[in-house]
Amino acid sequence: MTKLPNWDYFSERLEDRKLLTRAVPIVCDGMVLDLGVPLGGTRLGGHVLLPTLRFCREAVRQLKHLKGFPHLRIIKVDGGYPHRVEWGEPEPDTEDEAVIGRHYGYSEVAIAKFVTEHAW
Repeated sequence: MTKLPNWDYFSERLEDRKLLTRAVPIVCDGMVLDLGVPLGGTRLGGHVLLPTLRFCREAVRQLKHLKGFPHLRIIKVDGGYPHRVEWGEPEPDTEDEAVIGRHYGYSEVAIAKFVTEHAW
């Protein structure tokens, strides 16, 4: 079986790994580009990064009727890559990595590891 993109990333970080049972592969032009992980438990928001607005629209089409993907929206990056499809609550407006990690439902262990590895 082929592993889905970002499966290991989320498996290593999510507080509630059961969310992966409802994760959705984002397929565009026959390619699996990313993994949409639904909201639940402490996970209040999510997003996928995609190279084109067309792919973003396709991702929204794939997710819009599924449980765990409320308030879908496309965030266009002018002249750049990547564009984003977001769902749930917007990412907190802070530079506090622990707050951001909790927003995405990451475990305290994963957050502490990230903060330690990225400390100045």
